[in-house]
Parts: sequence; C-alpha cells; structure tokens
Amino acid sequence: MINPQYIKNISLMFQNLYGVDVEIEDFNDEDKDSFVTLINSLDAAVDIEVSLPLPAEPTEKDIEKMVNGNKLVKDLSDLSSYLWGVVDFLIEKMFTPKVKELIEWYLYERIDEWGEVVPYIDEEGEEIIFNTPDDLYYYSRSLYFSDK
Repeated sequence: MINPQYIKNISLMFQNLYGVDVEIEDFNDEDKDSFVTLINSLDAAVDIEVSLPLPAEPTEKDIEKMVNGNKLVKDLSDLSSYLWGVVDFLIEKMFTPKVKELIEWYLYERIDEWGEVVPYIDEEGEEIIFNTPDDLYYYSRSLYFSDK
C-alpha cells in the first residue's frame, strides 16, 4: 500500500498544476486476496491459542528447576508472545493506525463469549457488522483512503 500522505500530495499536485481532481488507488484484487488470507490466518491462530488449555501449576520439582537456573518450558506462551509481537509490528508497518486498530478489534473483540458477532461502532457511532474478512477488507479500504 502506498503511504496515504504520498497519495494526498500527488492528488494535490494535480489539483494545483492542472486544476483536476485525481483519485489514486493502490488496491487491487491481489491486495484483497492477501488481506483476506492474512486475516483468516490470524483469526485461526487466535482461535487455536485461546482453545489451548492453561498450563498446570508448577510442582515443587519444577520450582526447584527454575530456582537452579534451568528454564522450565511448560507451554508455548513465551514463544507465542514473541510471535504475536512480530505480527503486531508487521501490521503496524503495513497499515494505517485506524486499520490496525480495526484488525485488532476484528481478531479479539468481534466474537463475544457466546460466539455471536458483535457490531463494530465507528467514529460516527454507526454499527457495522463484519461477517467475513472480505467485509473487513472493504471497510478497511475506505478507512485507508479517509486517512489521506
């Protein structure tokens, strides 16, 4: 995706030089497919992670190992937190802050504890339902260009 500020600057240049409004879009079907694949993969990863059983309480032997300087690995949560940190960093670099926030909402808050889809409330107070990553993509696209 092109930085929205570059798009705005190019559009302003055409407006100032030629007196015409130019709308530049850098999204295409490949972008949509990539976006939907990313969201589906992240959504599946979140589902798997939240379904894993919590780690058992450490035994005295486990605590003794930890005290003696041996690293005890009881589950994958340490690794998982690093990987989610990388994912968060990449999403932050790839998308505008509004789109990043929306992706995080989609992954962590869209489905309530009863498995129901919760509406997203936008800045104007409008409720928006995202049933699929495609819905998220088209709304994210509008947010991306509103940040110009």
